[in-house]
Amino acid sequence: MFKRVANVYSILVLLAIGIITGASAEAASSLPKIRVGIIQEGAVRPALVVVAQSLGYYEEEGVDVEFVYIDGGGTAWTSIEAGNLDVYPYAVCTPLSVISQNGDFVIFAGTATEGSSVVVNDKVGDVDFSDYRNWAGKKIGVEVIAESETLPLIREDLKAIGVLDQVEFVVIDDAQARLEALRKGAIDAATLTEERVAIAKELGLKEAFPIGEKYPGYVCCRQTTSFKSLKEKRESYVKYLKAQIRAYRDYKLNTEVVVRSLAKFLKVEPEFVRNYIATPKDKTTNGEFVNFKNQVNPDPAFNKVERLYKGLLAEKVLVEEEGVKLKDHFNISIFKEALDDLLKEYPDDKVYKEVAANYALNNSDF
Repeated sequence: MFKRVANVYSILVLLAIGIITGASAEAASSLPKIRVGIIQEGAVRPALVVVAQSLGYYEEEGVDVEFVYIDGGGTAWTSIEAGNLDVYPYAVCTPLSVISQNGDFVIFAGTATEGSSVVVNDKVGDVDFSDYRNWAGKKIGVEVIAESETLPLIREDLKAIGVLDQVEFVVIDDAQARLEALRKGAIDAATLTEERVAIAKELGLKEAFPIGEKYPGYVCCRQTTSFKSLKEKRESYVKYLKAQIRAYRDYKLNTEVVVRSLAKFLKVEPEFVRNYIATPKDKTTNGEFVNFKNQVNPDPAFNKVERLYKGLLAEKVLVEEEGVKLKDHFNISIFKEALDDLLKEYPDDKVYKEVAANYALNNSDF
């Protein structure tokens, strides 16, 4: 008798759960879908965008996120403009170039920081390339400046010490071609992303220094959308960033969970992800939180994006259309609302408090 009652009770409970779950799923599916462009082999950069999905945080926050697999930025930008894609979580320089001409793009969150190194060929000897004075008379392979987050910063410092005019920058857009030019000795050094640095070392080339050592936390990938999408789906965007801030908390407190989740998505060994975004560095500067090189972070970081934008304008890589203001194409309120919601739910959480403190530093000029 007791077993029968218990079983009936269990069935009623399961039915109730099913009804509630069904209602929740129905509510989530009724929300506007946020379609995010993902480059499968490059998903280590938008790590928290991916991990928030694999850990179930988007679903828990009630936002419908769909990954749309694309082959690169060209496809993404045209898809956003056409309304077929909502978010591209990679490059920052391309949207800045469109923004400078008053295009319909808005940056609303961060994705990744740092991620590049200066690599030298095996014929330069013991020259210390971390000392910019030693760049005089050298050939440096770079991608086109409009696609480089670091080159304006480097050129600014070279100019400050009076050696800019003595450095020859050789534009080689293809990373593999830069590697080949290094191997043949056609250039003395080159800027390469983390993935290519590993290949360079296998070829006997030497990493001179991670660029993040000179410019800690410099902005790399940002999250960009259109004004129309952000306006129509604002509630969903807040939930979308809440999920990523939660994933960021795991990155701080449960790093291995993030590493293994991302490795599974990428179909690579955890060591690759660990080396990329979970390698400790010596110090943390203001505005940073996780003490890793190449840290991933959804903070919009307006201050650093503005510095890059001004550098691109100063180099005349970008020409700003009259009346354009970067602030008009930048939204920090979505991240702030998402963070405030989490702080209301978890007012004593030390991680979210530190995220808020760093947000205030990183966006103080907005």
